[in-house]
Parts: sequence; structure tokens; C-alpha cells
Amino acid sequence: KDFGTGIFISEVDPGTDAENQGLREGDQILSANGFDFEEMDHKAAVGVMAAAQHLLLNVRYFPYAYNQMIRRTEAYDTHVSEKQEQKDPQPAQSSPKQISTKKKSNRKKPQL
Repeated sequence: KDFGTGIFISEVDPGTDAENQGLREGDQILSANGFDFEEMDHKAAVGVMAAAQHLLLNVRYFPYAYNQMIRRTEAYDTHVSEKQEQKDPQPAQSSPKQISTKKKSNRKKPQL
């Protein structure tokens, strides 16, 4: 629900129980082991699923909302990236040049 669209399956590994049970990219998880996922954020959803040895999922194939979530995520990532670039602009590239510097010593000079 982090992007206002629910919790979705984004990838199903070939040969797994998930694939054998018919799960596919774009399935929205409505509930897992009795927990309502429709208003749950991603972190909480991961916690519910990670704590379980067996999962009983209620899902629906909802590619429209899944694609909306992907677009929102990409737009958010682009926005964050642009803000970071504005905050810490990359210096313009210049031709290489040789610089000679002396390292400052942290040692105190002896008093005479």
C-alpha cells in the first residue's frame, strides 16, 4: 500500500510451488493466512509472510493496478534521483591536471 495500490507479486520463480499453484506477476495479494493485505504496507506484508511456514493466499489478477504501482514507483525513484542531483550536483568534468599537495601532520611541533 506504500504507493496506494496494494501488495502485488512482481516475480514468480520457475519451478516453485508458487508457479505450480498458478501465481503470476500482477497478482494482487488480498490476504495471507487471514491477514487483510488491502490496507497493509509493504514492510508489514513482508513480516506476515516471512513469519509463516505455510501461506494461504487470496489473490486476484489485477494487472492494471500493478502497472499503476510500477509507474508510481518509477516516477518516485526518478523524483528522488532528481532531488538528490539538485542537492548534490555533480561537478563538471574538466581536463585532468597534476596537483601537488602536502599532507598535514597531526603531530604537535615540539616546544623549544
